[in-house]
Amino acid sequence: MRILVLHQTYLAPGQGGISRFNNLVREWNAAGVACTVVSCSIDNKGRKVPGFRNRLRYVESDDGLLRVVRAVGARKFNRSFVDRIVGYNLFALTALWAGLREKGWDLVLVSSPPLLLGLAGLGLRLFRRKPLVFEVRDLWPESAIDMGTLRNPLAIGLSRWLEKTCYRRAALLPVVTPAFPEAVRAVWPVPEDRFLLVPNCPDLSRMRPNPEAVSDLRRRLGLEGCFVAGYFGNHGISANLRQVVDAAEPLRAHPDIRFLLVGEGMDKPALQDRARELGLDNIHFLDEVAKDQVATYMGAADLCLVSLGPAAAFSRVYPSKMLDAMACERPVLSTVDGAARALLAEAGCGDTVPVNRPDLLAQRILEMSRNPGPLADMGRKGRAYLEAHFRLSDMALRYRLALERVAAGGKRP
Repeated sequence: MRILVLHQTYLAPGQGGISRFNNLVREWNAAGVACTVVSCSIDNKGRKVPGFRNRLRYVESDDGLLRVVRAVGARKFNRSFVDRIVGYNLFALTALWAGLREKGWDLVLVSSPPLLLGLAGLGLRLFRRKPLVFEVRDLWPESAIDMGTLRNPLAIGLSRWLEKTCYRRAALLPVVTPAFPEAVRAVWPVPEDRFLLVPNCPDLSRMRPNPEAVSDLRRRLGLEGCFVAGYFGNHGISANLRQVVDAAEPLRAHPDIRFLLVGEGMDKPALQDRARELGLDNIHFLDEVAKDQVATYMGAADLCLVSLGPAAAFSRVYPSKMLDAMACERPVLSTVDGAARALLAEAGCGDTVPVNRPDLLAQRILEMSRNPGPLADMGRKGRAYLEAHFRLSDMALRYRLALERVAAGGKRP
């Protein structure tokens, strides 16, 4: 089987970010599946991908195992929401052009968001007469509407049309949480047999902190003897990290409690300005780290924070940073209700506080720092839960078998 994957933010070697498809295609490649990934020359932080040559289309390999085609993207991608939409549109066009140049594939798999990448998938389905698999990792445009970043009636109407068309034309709809099918069927009556649940699964073999490396990192950051609450991931609008910065303000009276915020994003400068405005010296802002260093940085935290905004769409997600923390045996404190809250409760690996209540977030961090005994047990439970229910090899196998049925013209039972 030969798969053409359209994924805007496929990670280059050494990059940080969500590695879902890096993990999946590695598993598929080992099983004999030939994958070609069409991705963007600009990463999700607005930077040119390392190694990209200044041309419309550049072909590289991921560790020499699979073909990666980098199509040109917008350099101003991360400056504003409007620039991001422009970037999404540009990549949808260049991905369609790059995909049409690839020959011999059996199906096209589009991973959304961005929803606009569905345009390229629909075009390839039309021109090449091959099945479309449309993976739903986030609910667009619902998330953007709920957050207030998408308000133009015409843009909303066009987005709704594209969303409905992708659902209607897809031969298979992989989703990352069990709450997504209901939301999809509210837009279009998709038959049950077109859904496939494939949660984000951390590579457990790579997400185990090394104690010596963790100890060295804490020493270098001046965190020895401190209780560290860490956030690791995108500092964008949806992350709603203002509530974390504001929670640090009342905890200044406890100098042994520190906050570690690692990552990049559109909101990071504003968050740093807010910390300076409040005169906070208990927050450490660090740059994004490569994926192979994430486990060490998470291991340096006594507690991992998972922060999102109040948008209703977020109640249906399993944040990838939450699963990474569980893989690293770190207890989790989250502001995300719904599916994420239910997963933490079932696994027994963390707690949830209401969103946009920095006072309650600070109070819970203080309570956990003063009673750290149960935290190690929470961390162990989190990893054990992933080992039992979220094994990458199992999910990759289920996904591959479903794709093989689609490529053969059959349906998933």
